[in-house]
Amino acid sequence: MEAPFRFAIQNLQDLEKLLAALEASPDLVPGSLSLTEGMDLLTEQFAAEGRLRPPRSMLGLFRVLWRRPLQAQRPRFLRLQAQVLVPPPPMLSLRVDVPTVDAFPRWIDAEGSRGPAELAHLLDIYRRLSQVSQLPFIAV
Repeated sequence: MEAPFRFAIQNLQDLEKLLAALEASPDLVPGSLSLTEGMDLLTEQFAAEGRLRPPRSMLGLFRVLWRRPLQAQRPRFLRLQAQVLVPPPPMLSLRVDVPTVDAFPRWIDAEGSRGPAELAHLLDIYRRLSQVSQLPFIAV
């Protein structure tokens, strides 16, 4: 299922800007940003390609993936989550496609909510992240 919102990115520097904005966001619990999905498959793919284990640092991991993309897109994406300081929703969730030799991510998917109040709050957070990171934020 396609996420309803996206941050457009062109390169690793754009992703780094968004990660920095997430880490510094007053809307999120400090230190709560984490990789919550895809790491197990990524570790298996690194081993299958004869690579060292992926770095534990999120920024280090993305730098390694940009310098040397995967041969196969396994996992398809990595999920990043951060705890929202004033819920609802309790978590902010983003997905980044894994770079491969055939394709690099062009956007970071931002998930929404079915609840109108939660969605409005998420959109406010996403718009502030867009301003701080200077990345376009679009509805799909």
